[in-house]
Amino acid sequence: MNPWIAFLLTIAVLIVVHEAGHFIVAKLSGITVEEFSLGFGPRILGFTRRGTLYVWRLLPIGGYVRMAGMDPGSGEPDPGGFLRKPLRSRFLTIAAGPVMNFLMAVVLFGVVFSGLGVPTPAPGVARIGAVMAGYPAQRAGIRPGDVIAAVDGRPIPDWQALSVAIQRADGHPVRLTVDRGRRQLELVVTPRLDPATHRYIVGVEQPEVLVRAPVPTAVRRGTELTGSIIGGWFGAVASSVERGRAPSFQGPVGIFGLVSQAAQAGLSNLLAFAAVLSINLGIVNLLPIPSLDGSRLVFLGLEWVRRRPVDPSREAMVHMIGFAAVVVLMVVLTFHDLIRMGIV
Repeated sequence: MNPWIAFLLTIAVLIVVHEAGHFIVAKLSGITVEEFSLGFGPRILGFTRRGTLYVWRLLPIGGYVRMAGMDPGSGEPDPGGFLRKPLRSRFLTIAAGPVMNFLMAVVLFGVVFSGLGVPTPAPGVARIGAVMAGYPAQRAGIRPGDVIAAVDGRPIPDWQALSVAIQRADGHPVRLTVDRGRRQLELVVTPRLDPATHRYIVGVEQPEVLVRAPVPTAVRRGTELTGSIIGGWFGAVASSVERGRAPSFQGPVGIFGLVSQAAQAGLSNLLAFAAVLSINLGIVNLLPIPSLDGSRLVFLGLEWVRRRPVDPSREAMVHMIGFAAVVVLMVVLTFHDLIRMGIV
């Protein structure tokens, strides 16, 4: 798939899913939705249906759902205005965007697990799937497709037995009996210690097959993986803070590069990366940054504690300043990506 098409489709789908969360809950809560927009800037296409304007704008780097009554200077009060609805309805409407991103991740992971399949080490004999360049196996003459039948004369029924035999050699040369088609060869290889794992390796990889899980299992695994990634995200940020380092974030250019790599690796990798990106979009939107959903949830929390809403004009000012700051941050991240890639 063309990298630009993959990038634009991925971003557009994730934005639509996020804004659809706000839109659906707003409609269910009786809130008047004036506009559902994909992108910012000048209008390209649009139509009105049941009082809501659906718009596709020039810059596909975001989107929004504009609800009646959110702008304190919007004119005549609308009976379906956002601020006229109960606190619970407003809270659920704002929280629905990030929640939809998390649900989208579960769905995408489920599609990968059940529909496309997950690469899994192939069972059976110790057949070589790949030989790593520069490692002992390559120097010994082992090739992909070879079957390791024995090590030092001891039969090797599967990969587990091969791994045990390599570790048992403790770095000393071993004699491999290799089946290659109709021929049987005797090759000598010396395992070397991998400093990362502290295990002896020869530089061969097990072949993989695609295994499809039943839908209930796929959904469960998708849910577990989504929860694990969310926990890992906050754990990584906490670790960065403890070490006195700023967390690393990708700008639009960096995300484009990552989506392109995932697309080139196949549909399964692209969907899995889109799921991870959807999780990150949901988490970032929950952060208490002005103009993002997290900040609006904070103001709703203050309203619950104070038993009265914050002055809408002051809240609007905070969100306006926050939006400007987010735009500046996006420009800085884009510039940083270009420097890292050597473009500027």
